Amino acid sequence: MSLDEIRLKIDEIDRELIPLIKKRMECSLEVARIKQAENLPIYHPGREQQILDRVATAAGEDYGVYVSSVYRNMMAVSRALQSDTLFKNAEFGEKILSYPEDMTFKRVICQGAEGAFSHAAANKMFPELTPEFMHNFEDVFKAVEADESAVGILPVENSTAGSVNPVYDLILKYKHCIVKATPVDVSQNLLSIGLAEEVRTVYSHPHALKQCENYIKQHGLKAVEFENTALAAKYVAELNDPTVAAIGSITAAEIYGLAVTAEKIQNNQENITRFIAVSKKPFIAPDSNTVSLAFTIPHEKGSLYSILGRFADCGLNLTKIESRPLGHGFEYKFYIDFSGNIKDERTLSLLSSLESELSYFVFLGNYVER
Repeated sequence: MSLDEIRLKIDEIDRELIPLIKKRMECSLEVARIKQAENLPIYHPGREQQILDRVATAAGEDYGVYVSSVYRNMMAVSRALQSDTLFKNAEFGEKILSYPEDMTFKRVICQGAEGAFSHAAANKMFPELTPEFMHNFEDVFKAVEADESAVGILPVENSTAGSVNPVYDLILKYKHCIVKATPVDVSQNLLSIGLAEEVRTVYSHPHALKQCENYIKQHGLKAVEFENTALAAKYVAELNDPTVAAIGSITAAEIYGLAVTAEKIQNNQENITRFIAVSKKPFIAPDSNTVSLAFTIPHEKGSLYSILGRFADCGLNLTKIESRPLGHGFEYKFYIDFSGNIKDERTLSLLSSLESELSYFVFLGNYVER
């Protein structure tokens, strides 16, 4: 049989399959209507596993795992159809669409001190405001919680050191709305009062130390963690000891009277930190291009795969997925970012469905990232 003949045969099989798939999905809608009437959950993992086991056995050893995968996807699509048709929360969509398109802030709050990279991010996102500085990340969230006119600036991810996990935990704790995001080029430098050869100990934030670990190892330096790069520079200036140095920005060196004794010492010269701005009150700008969510899923095989597949079905590009432990057993909350705008009908429909379907679902914002 030639390639063209095989393709014609596949087309013929597809013509037979499509009406059967449609009939199966119509049956799944009938199931959903019964579940809705009897107030039953849309997701029944036990029933789905029975079907997967049955079709795998029927397909035999050679094809069982592949047929099972086809059915897993088909059932995920059926659940999406059920949710989109019957279970989505109209109130959720109305609430999101009622958010204002802009907001005026009077205060911008950062962690650390003047000269920190958070300072640079604040100046980039809110150049009209003079940043105020807090001792730690949670103090930023508390300040925003106490003042609706305040916006908080926080680092969430570095291209070398990875996610800033304490900030993700605080995002899920306070559930403030993310209203902006921006990348900041991070050039790490050795700051001291003497020469680079004299330095024996370096102080900086754990992420900055990790970003510069090659330099630290090559020069046999002792690394000491500090709350913030700018605070580390301030501390080193106060010590007035040529054997200690801070790792931080050139701006911090200028502010605290230190010399830049070695420039751009980070491992990766394209070192970028992503910062977000959080507000107690939400707004969604018309040109918003990133959505952030948090949710939990049933602790069942294939449940995460099923949820993420629905984003793919809507043509949405996931740009970040972060899991954070719930604190009991091996169960997690998931934090995701994806490219999109909530005013897109398919996007809003998907989120409305997930809000109804999942036991824990938090919309964290739709915002401009640039």
